[in-house]
Amino acid sequence: MAVQSTMNKSVPKGSVVILLTGEHAGKRAVCVGEHSADEIQVTGPCSINGVGQMHVRREEVIVTETVLSIGASVSGEAVDEAVCSEVSRTAMMKEYLQTPFTLREGDVPHKMKF
Repeated sequence: MAVQSTMNKSVPKGSVVILLTGEHAGKRAVCVGEHSADEIQVTGPCSINGVGQMHVRREEVIVTETVLSIGASVSGEAVDEAVCSEVSRTAMMKEYLQTPFTLREGDVPHKMKF
């Protein structure tokens, strides 16, 4: 019998996610849409933390409770502009996106609330 995954498959548009694998592991990015059933599209944006628009598997991110309100109809190059304008309107958001996620001695990840 296969083990059922209890992971939340929903990643709302505008959610801040932590990338777990690849070149940008540990960096924060903003979900800007769904690419397929298994992938989401994220952006840093590149001007803030070096993460350009890319597709990542849902299993390779941690979804945080932080959500930016970006327009539902925004796509393409306008996505980075919309995210940048929302980041500039939210206090400390630029610093939050620039700071990589790290675990320190004594941190208990399974008890953390993201």
